[in-house]
Formats: sequence, C-alpha cells, structure tokens
Amino acid sequence: RQDLQEYSRNQFLSLPEERQEHAYNAFLSVDVQTLSDAIEREFIRERGALQDHRLAEQQILTDQQTLAKQQQHAEQQQLAEQQQLAKQQQLAKQQQYAEQQQLAKQQWLAEQQKLAQQQNEAKLEQQRQQ
Repeated sequence: RQDLQEYSRNQFLSLPEERQEHAYNAFLSVDVQTLSDAIEREFIRERGALQDHRLAEQQILTDQQTLAKQQQHAEQQQLAEQQQLAKQQQLAKQQQYAEQQQLAKQQWLAEQQKLAQQQNEAKLEQQRQQ
C-alpha cells in the first residue's frame, strides 16, 4: 500500500542515524509480510493516537468556548444587576427628595396656618378692644 510505504519512509527518515542502521538491518532480516504487518500496526496505532489527540484538542476548544460563553453571560448578568441597582438607588433618591419636598410643603402650610390663626386672633383682640 502506498500510504504504508510513505509512512514507513517518513518514519525511517525521522530516526537518528544509529537507529536507521538498526531499522535497515531489521528490514533486511524480516520477511515482507511480517514487516508489512508491523508497519501497518504502527501506522494504525499512530493514526489512532493522532485522532485521539485531535479529539482531545477539539474537546478542550469546546470547553474553552463554553467557559467563555458562561463567563460572558455572567458578566452580562452582573452588568444588568449593577444597572438595576443603580436604577433602584436613583429611584430611592427621587423618592427621598419627593418626601423631603412634601414634608417641607406640609411645614410651610402648618406655618401659614399658624400665622393665619395668629392674625385672626390679633384681629379678634383688636375688635374686642374697640
């Protein structure tokens, strides 16, 4: 098979020189079928390892994306909560201001009523004295 030939060639060329010599001697001493079977097993094992590695990388990427989405969602939720809190604080300040104005108005009315009553009492006193 062409793929096994290419694989075995690449494997052979990637070895250090001393190991190349050992591999070449093994190549000369082993029958073709045994050599083909060994190369195919190694090819299948390495291909499986690469696939496992790719799957693991994909899982890591998926996990990272999920984590990033969760973090983004948490940040958006925190921002929304901060905005809600700011709005509540603003409404509380507005309510407090409105209550202070209402209280000031009531005090002013009470003072006006007291002045009116004092003026009425003063008029009555003047009328009695006349």
